[in-house]
Amino acid sequence: MNDIENFRIQLVEYLKSNQLLNQLTQSVTIVGSFYTKNDISAFSDIDTIVIVEKLNQSVYDQIIELFTSISLEQFGLSGYQVIVNPTFGPLKFNQEKTLVFHVMIYDLSGHRKHVIDSPFTCYEWQQHTSIVGKNLQDIYPSNALSLMDISVSRRGFLSYQEDLEREAITYRSYQFINDEMVEEKKLFVLDSRHQHEYAYHILKFLMKNIFSIIYQKHITLDDANLAKQFSYFDSSLQNIPYLYGALADIKSNSGKYRVGLLSGVKEQVHLISQWFEGFHKNLPLLSFYRHLSTDLNDGRFLGSLSDPDINNSWIEKNLSLEICYTSELKRSISTAKLLSSCEQMVTPLLNEINYGKAEGMTYKELKNNFGEIIEAWDQQLDIRFPDGESLADVNMRLETFIDEYIGRSIHKDIGIVTHNVVIRILLAKLFSIPITLSYKFQIGHGEKITCRYWNGILIPELSREQRTRYRDQYLVWTEQ
Repeated sequence: MNDIENFRIQLVEYLKSNQLLNQLTQSVTIVGSFYTKNDISAFSDIDTIVIVEKLNQSVYDQIIELFTSISLEQFGLSGYQVIVNPTFGPLKFNQEKTLVFHVMIYDLSGHRKHVIDSPFTCYEWQQHTSIVGKNLQDIYPSNALSLMDISVSRRGFLSYQEDLEREAITYRSYQFINDEMVEEKKLFVLDSRHQHEYAYHILKFLMKNIFSIIYQKHITLDDANLAKQFSYFDSSLQNIPYLYGALADIKSNSGKYRVGLLSGVKEQVHLISQWFEGFHKNLPLLSFYRHLSTDLNDGRFLGSLSDPDINNSWIEKNLSLEICYTSELKRSISTAKLLSSCEQMVTPLLNEINYGKAEGMTYKELKNNFGEIIEAWDQQLDIRFPDGESLADVNMRLETFIDEYIGRSIHKDIGIVTHNVVIRILLAKLFSIPITLSYKFQIGHGEKITCRYWNGILIPELSREQRTRYRDQYLVWTEQ
């Protein structure tokens, strides 16, 4: 076993067994280059994410002191000193014989806010297993990544382009005023080396983030293949492997600064932004709607065996729709007619779940007559209703609809009017959670859920409010 692997194991074990760290925290996770570099000097820093229940100055000071007081001699790093960087952002400290712990501390509410504001950063972090306490994904996950995120979120096109123009990094740090925590935004002007390193960071994470959105999963590629695969998207991106390779060489100290390299990066980020905007707009837009309310939407199990019509007529019209698919049921067809005057097509694939013998029952009646269903639900098991369907059956219908109708469609703006359980299954897909948890989603009558379609993949295009609300619902999140 080599020295660097020994160091990793010993440091993780030290933190795992630290009694104070276990007492103060809900979660501690090391992310980034700590697990991939094979030389101590190659660590930009050791990015450490710390989650506590409630953050105040005393807790903050204790955690910072805990990392500051780590003696590196016990890990065989004689002559090395520790620096703790408690800021938020890609701020680097490059000094000889120095190990930087980049300690980012959040309380539970702060972590939730960070996921909402910086979905890509948190998505990258949650790929790692915690060394103390819960995994980040189990506290408040970053999921349902949207194409719009790359434009408006932190570490998206806008913020990166601003940083490149200013030749500076924006970062944040805590200030405590009367034990109340305030997050302050700051600016750090970069020297030539750090400008090149930050340009490398920008290109790397723009590419990784776009891959994560498009494929709706974490993609692991080394530097060479990341740039190569990304350049295949469009001819305007062919210079990326050259630029990215040159920046990677500078970061590893094997390359030299090149005149015009940074201006080339600025131009390339602009080209990526232009390409991505066109890519986004050209993808088919799917607008899913839950039908308007009926007199039977009173808490009973209203499925495909009941066919009441809607009892109201208000829905915001969608004049851009080219075609609208609906279930066979009156409440869906009537809603579609109010929604748009475009061509409409009926399919049983969009019908509400078939509750079979439980159709029209209340929850109490279901429990009294088919208690085994409630018992299965309590164990988060999917069970078919007597003479009816299971959630898996509805999921299969929805997937068939996507493949047969959306995958073969020539239309770019498509409406889909369907039912509560079908949309719950859709949301479970978009949030990458088990369909057995889909009952937690509360979808309003007439509410629109949008996504884009690319190569068989549904890419969420939820509003910030929707994504937060639905995530809070399935997590049963209550503000701490």
